[in-house]
Amino acid sequence: MSKHHRSPGITRVEAGAQARRRRAMAHLERVRNQHQRRGPSVRAVIAGVASLSLLAGLLAGATGWFASPVAEIWVVGAHWVPANEIARAAGVPLGTEPGAVDRAAVAERVATNAWVTSARVLLLPGGNLLVGVRERQPAALLAGETPWAVDADGVAFAPAPTEGTEGLLVLTAAERPELGEADPDLAQAVALAQTLPELGLPVPEQVAIAAADDPEGLSLVLPGVAARVVLGRDDLYTRLGDLARLLEAGLPELEGATRIDLRFEDQAVFDRGPSLDGAEQAAAPRGHAAPSNSRRAG
Repeated sequence: MSKHHRSPGITRVEAGAQARRRRAMAHLERVRNQHQRRGPSVRAVIAGVASLSLLAGLLAGATGWFASPVAEIWVVGAHWVPANEIARAAGVPLGTEPGAVDRAAVAERVATNAWVTSARVLLLPGGNLLVGVRERQPAALLAGETPWAVDADGVAFAPAPTEGTEGLLVLTAAERPELGEADPDLAQAVALAQTLPELGLPVPEQVAIAAADDPEGLSLVLPGVAARVVLGRDDLYTRLGDLARLLEAGLPELEGATRIDLRFEDQAVFDRGPSLDGAEQAAAPRGHAAPSNSRRAG
C-alpha cells in the first residue's frame, strides 16, 4: 500500500491546498489542449457555466495564487456571442494586476450585451481571468431588412447572427414591434408555434402577424402544406385542433388550395387562387360540425 508523504514543515492544510492546486492546473491544461484559440488573448471553452463551480471548489482554500497580472481571458458558455466580443466587453486590459480587477463590475459590463442574461467572473492561477456567461436563447427570427432574434417572452432583443439560425421559426409583422420590449403578439406567435407538435402538426416555417385592425390576425405557413392557414385572433388553439383534423382527413378541397381560412364559425374556406370571376372558393366542414355561413368569429 502506497503512502503519501509531505515535505518537512508543510502542514496538512497546506499539503491539501497544494493538491487542489495541482488538480485545478491539470484540469485547465486538459481544457487548453482540447480547444482552439479564438483570437489574441482569448480561449473559448464551450461548456456550461456550472463548470465555474467545479473550478471554484478546486481552488477553495488556496492562498497566494493570484499574484500574476492578467495574461489571458477565458470565456465559458458563449455560443451566440463570439468569445473575443465577450473578452472585449470585460474591459480588463492584459497586464492588469489581480487586485485591480473588480469582478462584479466586469460581470456587469459583460451582461450589458443583449445576448447575455448573466455573467460570473473568476481569477485563476497563472494570470487567467475566467468569464462565464449565460446566454439568452432565440426562439424565432423577426424578418426584416435586419432580422432580429426573438426570445420566448416575445422580446426582439438583438440583431440575429448571420450563421447558426437555420431552422428557427420566422415571424413576419405588418407593424414593426418595439425592439427590446416584450410584445404580446410575438410571444403569442412563438407559443402557438410551439404548441403545434402536441396536436400532431409540424412546426411552422413562418407565422405572420397582421396589423392590429386586420381581422386575419395570425396566419401560418406549414412545411408540406401549400396553402397559407389563416387563424384570426380568437380561439386560436381550438382552430389549431380544427386544422389538425382537417389535414388528417385529406379532403380533396386541399388540392390546389392557396389559402385555408379557419375564421368561420363551423367551416373552413379554401381559396384556390384567382379565376375568371376573381377568386374561386370552396367550403368544407371543420371537425364534425355542420357548415354554416352565419358569421365570422374574427
